[in-house]
Amino acid sequence: MNFQLLLKELFVGVRSYKNALDFIFKNKLAVYYLAPLLVAFLFIIVSIFGISIFTDWLDSLYQAWFGITVKDTSFELLTEYKEFFSGAGKVMITILLKILMYFLVFRVNKYVTLIILSPVLAYLSEKVDQIQTGKDYPFNSVQFLKDVWRGVLLALRNMIIEFTWVIGLWGATFFIPILLPFTAIILFVVSAYYYGFSMIDYSSERRKLSIKESIHFIRKRKGLTLGNGVIYQLLVSIPFFGAIVAPITAVVAATLSVHEIKEGHL
Repeated sequence: MNFQLLLKELFVGVRSYKNALDFIFKNKLAVYYLAPLLVAFLFIIVSIFGISIFTDWLDSLYQAWFGITVKDTSFELLTEYKEFFSGAGKVMITILLKILMYFLVFRVNKYVTLIILSPVLAYLSEKVDQIQTGKDYPFNSVQFLKDVWRGVLLALRNMIIEFTWVIGLWGATFFIPILLPFTAIILFVVSAYYYGFSMIDYSSERRKLSIKESIHFIRKRKGLTLGNGVIYQLLVSIPFFGAIVAPITAVVAATLSVHEIKEGHL
């Protein structure tokens, strides 16, 4: 791909977020932010209880495995030493696994949110296109369910691919720690690409592109995809607020940017 074109597309993808916010409030579409708000509340509740149950189970398991390592002995100092490190080990393992759980929950949350919101995102993308072009899209329940199912499948596909990258890169980094800065950058770019992919595909589907054709189109427009995904990544990293604002704004931005390309403004 031409590097200059890549940069231009990247700029269009980033700039489209400002255009999206203007478009949303101008056309009274802000009500759609209520959908991710509800999902965010539900996910917080489920996450808190889920992590609490997991760590309680882990704590009891650790106690069963390691709680008997400190035995009565005539060497009082040695006993205290073993007690200390048995307790410290328990605390450290629990803390590390909690951090890992929160990391995985954060990663999964973004895709689960996209899956749950797929009906809203599909409809909103269509609504934006209708306002822009004046083209009427009569509601078809069968087609709408197909659109939603496609969104779910692509979100799952992208999540599996991203997690494959995560496991592979973190596995390599574990053995070669010097790779850590590069791993963080690569994973950020990979995540951005696949989030942008999910948002742009709603426009591809409406243009009657198959999944294979959509993948081909998005690969040709890597700059546009990354531009959309990078801002999505940055927004969704903001606690709570990001999970509400990012999905709705991103799908509107993606729809506007694809329309700009189709109109030959790039």
